[in-house]
Amino acid sequence: MLKIYKETKVNVSPTTTIVHISVPSPQHPHGRIQCLAKTRRSQGVVGQEWDIFAAEALATLGAVYFCQRKSYPRSISWKVVDFDRTLELRSVDLTKSVHIAQEAAVTLRIEFPDAIIPHGVALTDREDLDLLNIFVITTSRQLYTLDLRFDYFLNSDEIDGNVLNWCRPYRPAPLNFTHPHRLYASSPLELYISLQSGALLRLTRKSDDDGSNWSLLTLDERSWGTSLRGLVKWSNSNSIQYHGRELDSNTANAIATTPDQSFVFVVALNHSIKAWNLANHRLVASKDLLNRTAQQQDALPINLNAADCSFIRIFTAPKALAGGMYYMITYSPYDDGQFKFWVVKGTLTSQLDLEDLFPDTKLTVMDPLPSGSLFWNIIDFEITPTDDGRDMTLWVLWRSNTFYQLYTLRFDLLDLPNAWLKNWTKTALELHVEPPQTILQPGMADLTAQWLEYIFSTRAYPTVVLEAALAAFSQSDKPRVGHDNGDQSDSLQQRLCQAIQSSITVRKFSDATIDFSQYFADLDAAWHQLWHLVEGVNQRRFEPISLAYDRLSNLPWVTFTDGYSLVRECTSTEILLHNEPSSLSNKLSLAALNWPHRNLAFELGGCPDQSTKLISLAASFRKALTPELDQACQNALNTEILMEPVLSAVDRILAFHTRCGFVNLLTDRMYDIVSENIERSIGFDQLHADAFFTVIETIPSGFSGKNSSCLSTEFGRAAIMAGTVENIHFTRQILYDLLLLTVFIEMELRRDGIIAEFNGPELFTALITLLREYEVLSWLGSKARASSPCRSSEPSPHAKAESQSGIYQQLNKRTISILEDLFAVNIKPCIFSGISQMHGLTQQICDVVSWTMLPESVALDNALVFIQCNLLAHSNIQLAMDFSCFQPDTGWSTYIKGRLHLARRDFDAAALSFQRASYMLSYGKPIGDIQRMSSGLINGLATSHFYSGLPNYFIHILNLFEQVRSFTHVAYFARLSLEAAEPIKGDSDQPYSLRMDLLPRVFHSYLRTCQFDEAYTTLSQYRDPAFRRPAIRSLMASIFHAHGSTTAGLRTTLALPLSLEPGISQLDDIFGSVTEQHRAGSPTVVLPAEPADYLSTLKALHIARNDMQSAAKVSYRKIRLLREANFAPNTTEGAVVNTGSQENAAQFQNTKLLSELLALINLLASMGNMSVNQMIGMKMQKAFWVLHLIQTSRDL
Repeated sequence: MLKIYKETKVNVSPTTTIVHISVPSPQHPHGRIQCLAKTRRSQGVVGQEWDIFAAEALATLGAVYFCQRKSYPRSISWKVVDFDRTLELRSVDLTKSVHIAQEAAVTLRIEFPDAIIPHGVALTDREDLDLLNIFVITTSRQLYTLDLRFDYFLNSDEIDGNVLNWCRPYRPAPLNFTHPHRLYASSPLELYISLQSGALLRLTRKSDDDGSNWSLLTLDERSWGTSLRGLVKWSNSNSIQYHGRELDSNTANAIATTPDQSFVFVVALNHSIKAWNLANHRLVASKDLLNRTAQQQDALPINLNAADCSFIRIFTAPKALAGGMYYMITYSPYDDGQFKFWVVKGTLTSQLDLEDLFPDTKLTVMDPLPSGSLFWNIIDFEITPTDDGRDMTLWVLWRSNTFYQLYTLRFDLLDLPNAWLKNWTKTALELHVEPPQTILQPGMADLTAQWLEYIFSTRAYPTVVLEAALAAFSQSDKPRVGHDNGDQSDSLQQRLCQAIQSSITVRKFSDATIDFSQYFADLDAAWHQLWHLVEGVNQRRFEPISLAYDRLSNLPWVTFTDGYSLVRECTSTEILLHNEPSSLSNKLSLAALNWPHRNLAFELGGCPDQSTKLISLAASFRKALTPELDQACQNALNTEILMEPVLSAVDRILAFHTRCGFVNLLTDRMYDIVSENIERSIGFDQLHADAFFTVIETIPSGFSGKNSSCLSTEFGRAAIMAGTVENIHFTRQILYDLLLLTVFIEMELRRDGIIAEFNGPELFTALITLLREYEVLSWLGSKARASSPCRSSEPSPHAKAESQSGIYQQLNKRTISILEDLFAVNIKPCIFSGISQMHGLTQQICDVVSWTMLPESVALDNALVFIQCNLLAHSNIQLAMDFSCFQPDTGWSTYIKGRLHLARRDFDAAALSFQRASYMLSYGKPIGDIQRMSSGLINGLATSHFYSGLPNYFIHILNLFEQVRSFTHVAYFARLSLEAAEPIKGDSDQPYSLRMDLLPRVFHSYLRTCQFDEAYTTLSQYRDPAFRRPAIRSLMASIFHAHGSTTAGLRTTLALPLSLEPGISQLDDIFGSVTEQHRAGSPTVVLPAEPADYLSTLKALHIARNDMQSAAKVSYRKIRLLREANFAPNTTEGAVVNTGSQENAAQFQNTKLLSELLALINLLASMGNMSVNQMIGMKMQKAFWVLHLIQTSRDL
């Protein structure tokens, strides 16, 4: 059977706000509402048992309801979970209008006091009202009417806190005597309840009623007395046991109303279909589901399974067939499972007639597994008309435990018997991902790390699945492990590793040495056992429970116990991958029948069956390789795609063949098997490179670029990404298989002369190029980060309120793959007029793959650098480190490599990369908008420094180092910029202004790094005296900042040729200015030493130059400062030395003052009388001045 559709599975785990609502009960008469960011279900429970996980997380009932109204949200998923007591509702719309900024990201979990009965939930709405009407019947026989505004799904603050305002309980009187079996809602104002007694209860209300009162009418084909006696529980041989109760054989198991609400049809448990006239409330028609006669029914009574409910669908077909009011399709699981098509003839006032359209045709669907090894059952089906109104499509969902299959039939009602035999197609299911192979050399790799990466990254199982599997694994190894899942404070990965290690027994040789080979084998076996448990639990999440069809977008949905599957069209490559050659040879016309909008002859090439054979042949060749050879080929591929090609194509394929080790690892038996497979499937004469290129051309490469008035929702992007990641995986696998087969043909078969012509080198180059792209795509799809704020919509007007409630941050900080965050979020949905959304989904998946690489408009190297820039711009440093292996060897990528080193604070490596890229990024023309190419890593101002000469480029680099305060590199690149600057010519101001900008930055960089000699050398290049004096002041301040008043600071100052500086040979003013700035608290001079220390150094400097008079003046000035400090103990100087009480501080200040007085006396004593007179004046002689100082010191 031809496979033309493909499923895309989407997980349902909520990632945003969940609102828990308790329906009023005797314990809580007003109900409760609790808003949480995450639920127990989404976070997982440590050591959660499987039974608890299944009851709480897996749905027993659910579907997707598509509202009558056309505005967002209109696709509502509902599921019954948590021991059948909770109804979970959420929006699963794929798209929304660009004018709607809010995301319907609120999940409602409505908890009822009692369990919900099977098939006891019904949803309806009206196109003209903003209300979703939900009806629920519980085991306590209460009917709940919930009127939910759609705003509840947009903003949790909109939910009415009084639950009774929108949730009304009601108990119909007949339910006091009997139990409900089924619930059906034909409209918000009309309900039908199938009763255990066999009657049908009709409930109606007025449009202004809130659901607390209903008008009741019982439809029963038996007389009043008989029906009344039916309320009494009598033992009846015709009754059917179901959930501990006895159901009458007339009990309706499925209910459907006609579009005009004139008739209601029911399928009873006794295998009959009945019609009630709603105008006179009479039974007007009754037929057996297989149209058997009364005698046949009496001879072989048949009862339906009370747990099933998919038996009837009513539809109209005015263009397909004339003469009937309505048409009906029914299903009976008996007699090999037959469908019947009926035409309903008659009116409200005349006899209703049910006519079998094809009484002589047995309409049975082929069993998915005809061998009979599994029991299959049809659990749901849908019939939909096509756009032209003539053809129809029937969707049939099969199930056998965790296995399922979806069949499709496109037919004209007039030609149904013929189409039934030939037009069936089916849906290709998700590909099974094989577990990682056992490590061949355990000592060369970490087996545990490989398994953890596979489980947590490659497959990304939900936490609840891993917790349940861990609990099951611990139980299975209970004698050794015990029922203990480790410390609950440990991470899940740690507890998994602990459980694995505890399950392994270390074996030793006779000499007491550990048998490491056996240990690694046991370790790998334990991980495989755990993985099988994880897969088993995960498969339970994808057991189908219902099928739904969105007639507005023509999109089928399969609802699982914990997820969804969207059915879309197959891509060209998927058609080749999933189908048998014979199907493509004989049945490909069915695809054209279903897809008139696609040109499959062009997409698949002239011989699609040969392409399918080639894909199968390549896959079989890979599987035939030994594990050692397969691992060697993988290693060779990794080397080839990560290295820049420097050899010719012929030499490259030869080197690849050598690295793979075909010469030593390819055995004669493998050679013979592959040769036989080629001859049997394709034939050596048909094995040409063109066949390989035909397969390659089916891979998506063009971006549709279709503009749309819609945006993808969060759920829609999740669906697109699920399909994209799977598409990337199998495409990469196909390319890898073709590559190995190409190498084998070129290097083995051609060398042996079996094949004469085969353009292997060209094919090898094309495959390696594509494999490199898909390796990048695979990396982007497997690595996750916190999402950026959505760039595809305007901010919500309610963003402030949502921000306060925590919703807005969660919407913009989800953890998603880089592929989604960087590319998929910017691609609008593909919505084509008159074409099913099944095609739009497929096209959007292809667009994500194509637009990521953009081979037609942007070179791959530039795309890789753009991705790296985005990772750096979002501070994803570790991800950028991992992605650096894909970077090309270009000037642009070398610069970005420098930015990566800079972010990692590896400044020397960054400087080296920046220098390597200097000439390539300084001259020539840019290849595009640098700001856009760098994903905002380089701002608009910085872009002017590129391709405008080396000086400007180096200025940009020193700006980068200034931001990270690496002043050594700032000075270095500033020097490089000065050296690269052109000399002054004529009256050009550009070089001069450049020097005036760079010299201060070089100077201050040297000061920051204490390179005072280099700083003075730079200072000497200042040509404006107005700049030199502040620079000298900064130089002195920096010296004392580094050395204080120590001998090193003095030596550093003496080593500077300050006396050669014109106009600044007197340092008193400079040191005084530094001191005053410090005393005034200047924000530009922040120094740890006291002002007096500067004067001490200045005094020592004068003494070193034998200028005693200047030294004495400085000493006297210092004495004045110390005396002032004595009178102001709370100043900065006093506060610095205040280490004890105020008395001790004063004593400390006096000691310093005395020392300085003695120093001044010594200086005066060493001076001549003339010098002293010049300093203190002629009226006071030297002796008297000295005596005055001595007396002052004694007073202290």
